[in-house]
Amino acid sequence: MRKSRENCQNPQSCSLKKVFRTGDFGIFLNIFLSFTVSNVYAEAVQFADFQDTLPKGYHGSVFHLRQDYPADFPNIPRPWEQIDFKSEPQKYLAFIKQYILQGMAEANYYPAKNNLHDWYHMPMLTTGRRAREAIHGLQRERDVKPFELDPHQSKTQQKWEVAYYNPIGAYQIGKIWKNPKLNGKPDLTQTEFPEGTFVFKWVFVTGDDQQLPILKGAPVFYANIHSQISRKSPKKIQPVRLVQMDFAIRDKRADDTTSWVMGTYVYDKDAPGKTGWDRMVPVGVQWGNDPGITPKDIQHGKKLKETIILPRAPDYAKQRLGWAGRLNGPMDLKGSACLACHSMAQWPHPLNKKPKGNDQQKLKYFRNLKPTEPFQADQISLDYSLQLENALRAYRQQSKR
Repeated sequence: MRKSRENCQNPQSCSLKKVFRTGDFGIFLNIFLSFTVSNVYAEAVQFADFQDTLPKGYHGSVFHLRQDYPADFPNIPRPWEQIDFKSEPQKYLAFIKQYILQGMAEANYYPAKNNLHDWYHMPMLTTGRRAREAIHGLQRERDVKPFELDPHQSKTQQKWEVAYYNPIGAYQIGKIWKNPKLNGKPDLTQTEFPEGTFVFKWVFVTGDDQQLPILKGAPVFYANIHSQISRKSPKKIQPVRLVQMDFAIRDKRADDTTSWVMGTYVYDKDAPGKTGWDRMVPVGVQWGNDPGITPKDIQHGKKLKETIILPRAPDYAKQRLGWAGRLNGPMDLKGSACLACHSMAQWPHPLNKKPKGNDQQKLKYFRNLKPTEPFQADQISLDYSLQLENALRAYRQQSKR
């Protein structure tokens, strides 16, 4: 258990030099945190929380960017390393879920307020198509087309998500973004994440029980999202429901493939449990891209060796597995896979992440690239981090203004 921060109920805002209290939360547009805590990048530039304007009179919780990144490498416990993800995938996935959710109910599911584990954010994601909204820091991703999740889904739905990093991942984020000599510019010599980096992501979707009956009873967040499917429509506080939870862990036991272990959970309304969080069930775990294996190979009896899909995953998740049965969530890019998609994180020229061409041409998307190996030889690898790629997009957009 980590030490409390002088009984502060909101660690992210404890060091604000001034707290504004008005009905119009648009004033948060240019909030910058000023940290004085030791062992953090105190002198580096501070990044904005969000650029949303919440409705006048709103007095609920707001998102604060957790950016007091450790300046020294954090020697924290890594209990997940005691379980073999290859031989005991169900036990491993059960432990990871428990670890992610520890202390979350007490923190009202604001991970940065968690008193059991430290969780941090990637900075810069305040502009563009994926700009953070102001209540939970959710980012809008691709739309969910009609009937993509449920046969009752007649309307396109919005997809929103948020990602968090443990202190080891946050240490590297600080090295990328918090170098005082660079004054907020990213240091692209620091894009490889250390072993022990742990990232998790919650994925939400709009739509009620009539549109998405498969999500009946799922956890609900209220977020400041677009009132219509158009990204140009005004924002409005509306409910979104949790459909998927993902994680990625840098683990030396996967060094012979990608050095990353990824897993996915989905909501199952028929699973046992008192709460919707209890009913998040594992789909599978992946530590490599199974190079060379095509759907025809699977049809002829070949087996994947670097993906394990659990048999009790709900049907809607199994129907949206990746290419040749590789791990993929129902909200992920169809025809790809978790590690394949993330392996294309690079700079300065991000790629369209959807595999193209015939089976032999698609195989180039399913290689086991090393953390420092970019998808294209003349680019900079971002070590499987699409969050970092999105942050760099936002930085480029803002720097052009």
